[in-house]
Amino acid sequence: MKQHQYVLLDGLRGMAALFILFRHVPFAHIPASRSYLAVDLFFILSGFVIAFAYDEKVRNGSLSPRKFLLVRWIRLYPVYFLSVILGTILIFGMAAAHHQLNVYTSLLLGAAAITSLLYLPFPLPGSPSLFPLNGPYWSLFYELVMNMLYARFRSWLTNRTLATMVALSGILLAITSVTANGLDVGSSWSILDFASGILRSCFGISTGLLLYRIKNRPEILPAWFSHISPWAGFPLTAAILLSPPTMHYNGAIDAACACLVFPFCVLAGSNLADTRAKPLMLLLGSASYPVYVLHYPLSMAVVHWCHAADRYAPYSAILFAIVLVFASQQLEKYYDIPIRRWASQRLLGSTR
Repeated sequence: MKQHQYVLLDGLRGMAALFILFRHVPFAHIPASRSYLAVDLFFILSGFVIAFAYDEKVRNGSLSPRKFLLVRWIRLYPVYFLSVILGTILIFGMAAAHHQLNVYTSLLLGAAAITSLLYLPFPLPGSPSLFPLNGPYWSLFYELVMNMLYARFRSWLTNRTLATMVALSGILLAITSVTANGLDVGSSWSILDFASGILRSCFGISTGLLLYRIKNRPEILPAWFSHISPWAGFPLTAAILLSPPTMHYNGAIDAACACLVFPFCVLAGSNLADTRAKPLMLLLGSASYPVYVLHYPLSMAVVHWCHAADRYAPYSAILFAIVLVFASQQLEKYYDIPIRRWASQRLLGSTR
């Protein structure tokens, strides 16, 4: 985040990304049963960051919708491009290893790779995922859709309109969660998944935008809120993502977490600007996005070429996560930031 003003939110995002990693890594065996809700936290944090870094500029016209979308593309694409390349190499390699690589499968996998490079889903036969090369891409797809809508309609987003949007999308999200018995939806090819993906991203990003405005008007918060520890979001989020599913109340629990608990965690975490743990928070924050887009292809490669990984679970997964976090920090320093700086200079005429 700009000037690292909200270091606890950096750390919270990084912790949530690790729970997603443990969910998808086959050799983790860590029961993060509700870790799919980390995506809802990501959406809220994304909206908060957009409001902090860009909202006033988009509102007053100093950052046009086109330039805002370019800024977001530059921010996301370098590491995303690397992950697509790794995913493509992996899926072609695995198809060849299983003697399944022929002209037809090569064309299909190539099409999946090309559409992934464009942030577009692809219906690969036999796979329910919107993005068969790397399943977690689905949330980036919906986030970018919401970014485009935000850029186009920012002038309409008064406080009242934004609050109404949050309330309506929150009600619809809760209904969807109860109907589907949870919010582990949005990543597949179905009407329910498409509707859920739109609702989850719309509610989360709108809520993040609204929370930032509330943050700048502390007088509207109840007096007791100032006594809440800004660290409260960490144990609450961890407890939620580790909590087991329930048979009858799963949808209601997911809705309450996404619509009430996570906004509370973000608002509480935004109350602390500095801490002795700042280096750790910044490390987790800088690693969060690379961890999210790289963990799936890299973990599949480990499974394919290192059969001992499952034998030493969950320690092998913990080691994998630690290595990936520190590798992500180096990736940001030597690859992501230089490319983003170059792209900003070329496309925006700036050094942001």
